[in-house]
Amino acid sequence: MNISWKSKIALLLLVPLLTYQCSDKGSPVQNGTDTELVSYSMEVQPIFDVNCIFCHGPEFSNAVLLLNTYDHIMAGTSDNGPVVIPGNSTGSLIVQKLQGIASVGSPLMPPDGPVLSLEEIQTIIQWIDEGAMNTE
Repeated sequence: MNISWKSKIALLLLVPLLTYQCSDKGSPVQNGTDTELVSYSMEVQPIFDVNCIFCHGPEFSNAVLLLNTYDHIMAGTSDNGPVVIPGNSTGSLIVQKLQGIASVGSPLMPPDGPVLSLEEIQTIIQWIDEGAMNTE
């Protein structure tokens, strides 16, 4: 079989590209696409720290729901039951409150501060839908 020099060069350039595209890049596969899982400690807790702790932290004596640690968030001891349902962001009260569509209590959180950005809310939604794990 006689392969032209142009074909040989094309193969030399194409093989590494195909090998890279087919290789395991080390990132988790979520729903058939390469997507990094949301990190609870690096992405979710900082959102709560900046936006929620002033009312839902241990220093606030009236706080029924604490959002300062993963264990407190998952305990979900609000007056209305659990606030996070792993794998179900739509049914999670915390998402409903952040979106302003909750049917119990104050519909929107935070009530007196600026609302979370769509990106911040989406990060929390993705974390819950991924199973609300305590990831680094």
